[in-house]
Amino acid sequence: MCERRHAREFLSEVLGWPVRSEPSDALQAARNDMRVMAEWLEQTFTSWLAAEARRGPLLVVLDDLHWADEASLRYVDAALD
Repeated sequence: MCERRHAREFLSEVLGWPVRSEPSDALQAARNDMRVMAEWLEQTFTSWLAAEARRGPLLVVLDDLHWADEASLRYVDAALD
């Protein structure tokens, strides 16, 4: 699968946005296994953030971090590594 499509699909999942096209086999499989979904979402978020950082200086604002859910905290932690 094209890396961009993969990223777009899984970032859409993170954001709760509907996928415009038929979901890929990878996304369908991840939807059926929450551990796989969690791994793909974390990897996709981290890859996206790294790509943005390569484009130039990047500022990430974590407002009201004390309200963040555990998955979001894991994503940020993985991105900082």
